[in-house]
Amino acid sequence: MNELVKIFQKYSLDKLMNKYDKVYFDLLDSKKGNITNVLEIGIGTIVKDKESSMYIYKQNDAPQYTYGNSLRAWRDFFLNANIVGVDVDETTMFEEERIKTFCSSSFDKKNMNKIL
Repeated sequence: MNELVKIFQKYSLDKLMNKYDKVYFDLLDSKKGNITNVLEIGIGTIVKDKESSMYIYKQNDAPQYTYGNSLRAWRDFFLNANIVGVDVDETTMFEEERIKTFCSSSFDKKNMNKIL
């Protein structure tokens, strides 16, 4: 079991169920110390009727899951990186150590350029 699997398990991420862990690990492990900024679009809203909601996943597969957990996982994996999350759901906004979030649609080019 690689380090990323353990981190994804810690945060109850659907990335394991979708088997993204091996792809991410193979692509990123050798570079993780050099990566200083990570952007993830979609923070993982758990509001039932929001687009791309993780509501069903939380209800059925991972009751302990909460929004922002993939950002926390990236923070734990990329020890030298600042993590930025963007989501259309304003209720998912938060800040923690090395994590900052912004409310925006990824289709809003002007706002995304401002965030970047």
